[in-house]
Amino acid sequence: MDLLERAPRDHAAAQGVIDAQWDRLMSNEPGATVEAIQRSLAGNHAPVRATGVQDDAAWLVVQAPTSAEVPSRKPAVTASGAATTSSLNATERWAVIRQLIGARALLAAKQTLAAAPGLALVRLVVVGPVGEPLVGATIARSGLAAADFRQDAWTVLDQVDTGLVVRIGGRSRALEAIELPAAYSQVLAGHG
Repeated sequence: MDLLERAPRDHAAAQGVIDAQWDRLMSNEPGATVEAIQRSLAGNHAPVRATGVQDDAAWLVVQAPTSAEVPSRKPAVTASGAATTSSLNATERWAVIRQLIGARALLAAKQTLAAAPGLALVRLVVVGPVGEPLVGATIARSGLAAADFRQDAWTVLDQVDTGLVVRIGGRSRALEAIELPAAYSQVLAGHG
């Protein structure tokens, strides 16, 4: 058999494999969908893990930034006009942490929905350094499509999920550990 006869058959076989994978993604078959999401998230520098898929929803666990990832200083100007830096106070530091969390959550949701075209939403939990839940968010594909990304990440996250589960407390506006509603129980079930 020569190449001209074999090429269409090889192409048809390869297309069959691609079509079967696409069908599994469009029907949200859990194994194929989680695998596609994990591949998509692999290039993300922030630690994010898919823990499951059910119906048209994916579940993600996003790690909050570590203290090493949050700057301790900010640009400033001296009284004489010279450039310098000054320390971030606790309120400013928590504002940066919220922005990083918002950016990580939005990026993870966008990557997940791009990798799995059959999904309608992503339900995620942001966990702190010892695994304590800090934020619960449900991000719909339609919400991301309508989002105004000219705003800061935390504002966008709050707008795309009108039921954002978060507790901000104290003078520094720190994120505090939360009790997750039942809708989020499966998200952390596969997290370990």
